Amino acid sequence: MIKVSKDSERSIDGIVFGRVDFVGSLGLDRGAIESEKITNSVLQVSKKCKEIDIDLIVGGAVSYDARENLRKFKSVHLSRFETRKIIFDSKSLDNENLEQALKDAVHFELLWLFNKREYYSNINKEDDKRIDMLEARWRILENQ
Repeated sequence: MIKVSKDSERSIDGIVFGRVDFVGSLGLDRGAIESEKITNSVLQVSKKCKEIDIDLIVGGAVSYDARENLRKFKSVHLSRFETRKIIFDSKSLDNENLEQALKDAVHFELLWLFNKREYYSNINKEDDKRIDMLEARWRILENQ
């Protein structure tokens, strides 16, 4: 992708490095996300992105445990990092409230999923009475 971006008239603005997807593609467990092997892979991509001046966004199991590796990436080149629903500027790694911000991001996602589940559950159930009524009507009509 980086080579295509560099050599093409149609450039890209950046790359999102999804660490969960990456470890999965290597047949590794999610526990390997903060390993030296994965960190070194992200650092290689970080260097390449810096060379051609494109954004690097890191995702995949971003939590407070990831902060040291995220800081390593930032020392080379990191534009942003993200949880599934929240995008942080890399400058936030220097914020003294980072731990709380990441906790809030997890809480937000949990609330988002609760809301989504409730919303679609209500949609799923909204026609139950109508279906019951039409099924009863159909049974009568079918027997006539």
